[in-house]
Amino acid sequence: MRNAERRTRLAEAILTVFILSFSLLKAAYHVPFENILFFMLMSVWAVFYITLGVFRFGYPLRKESDNPRALPTLTGFAIALWIVAVLCDSLRLPFSGFFVLLGIACMLLCGISALFLYRKKRDPLFASLFVRTFLYTTAAIILFSLPRTFSLELFYREHPGYIKAVKNVMENPEDTVARKQLEQETRWMEE
Repeated sequence: MRNAERRTRLAEAILTVFILSFSLLKAAYHVPFENILFFMLMSVWAVFYITLGVFRFGYPLRKESDNPRALPTLTGFAIALWIVAVLCDSLRLPFSGFFVLLGIACMLLCGISALFLYRKKRDPLFASLFVRTFLYTTAAIILFSLPRTFSLELFYREHPGYIKAVKNVMENPEDTVARKQLEQETRWMEE
């Protein structure tokens, strides 16, 4: 294993552990600037997979390799798409559920392709891609199957008025009274 690949694997492991630890810490305690830090960490994680996914998932620069480079690149983009979709979903942006499903579908396609290519060529690159997409797809499906208000109730459990106001806006987004109540609860929560 080359030094660059080791460093990339180490960076991925550290980043993943840090994000998971921060998410658990955020769920258990109030962390100062938690939303900004969460946004930055998820953005860095997505950029990591967009730019370095090829190097992490395989050895595209090996001389003896005849592996196609498209699948590792597409897998990196699919995982990055899912990470950005989760970030948008946590910010409750419109159509974020569609992008979460799109990310899941792309990861499923990449995982199935990696499985078929592994069975055909027996290259560890494709086994690594399959395992990675299987883990991320499983996590994505679990997160997507949770109720939309699960993270809201988990992260803002100390602010029941805010939770109720967000649920009212989610049920009836056109209601101006509900939106004003949400703005008021948000101001009270920030004070």
